[in-house]
Amino acid sequence: MNQNTIEEICKYLGVKNPQYFADWEKTDEYLNLVNIYLNTKTANDLLDIYTAISEKAKQGNDKAIDTLLKLQKEIQANIRQAKRKEKEVADDDGLEL
Repeated sequence: MNQNTIEEICKYLGVKNPQYFADWEKTDEYLNLVNIYLNTKTANDLLDIYTAISEKAKQGNDKAIDTLLKLQKEIQANIRQAKRKEKEVADDDGLEL
């Protein structure tokens, strides 16, 4: 991985003051981007774990079967929760009482 100094990054992006990045890292926007990034890594890790457990379960490993069933139940619960949130947003007309 190519490691650049903050000065090189500023020069490349045309940013004159490196303090801009330090200030930006304190914003909600930065925090949201970091959370999205970490959520993506978590989802990828979960997929890897699911695949590994699924293979062991298919081979008859009792503990893996139990874990796989728990994972599937949790995934379904997360899907239902996401659908409820989606519906709430869709039903919200934006008016406040």
